[in-house]
Amino acid sequence: MSDHTTLANHIWQIADLLRGPYRPPQDECAPNSHGIVWDRLRLYWEGFRDIRIPLPPLDEQHVIVAHVAAETARLDTLRLATESTITLLKERRSALIAAAVTGR
Repeated sequence: MSDHTTLANHIWQIADLLRGPYRPPQDECAPNSHGIVWDRLRLYWEGFRDIRIPLPPLDEQHVIVAHVAAETARLDTLRLATESTITLLKERRSALIAAAVTGR
């Protein structure tokens, strides 16, 4: 796969994630696509690079990035706490089984 095709695939994945006002409209994609039937159109790099994608203003982009970073940090903290809890519960389970087997 060429670098251009890989880049286009990554950009489409990002566009699919956004699915909001920043997603390129269909009427912007279709004229740049090639294929026999509508649901089998292919968009190659030559057509992809000509698609206009609306972006929020730069200050709004910074707000979005800050929000995503804060939420990611929060989720990382929750993941670590959950992993710690799972480890503790496994230790307690082992201790409980050992106590039941030895009659303590």
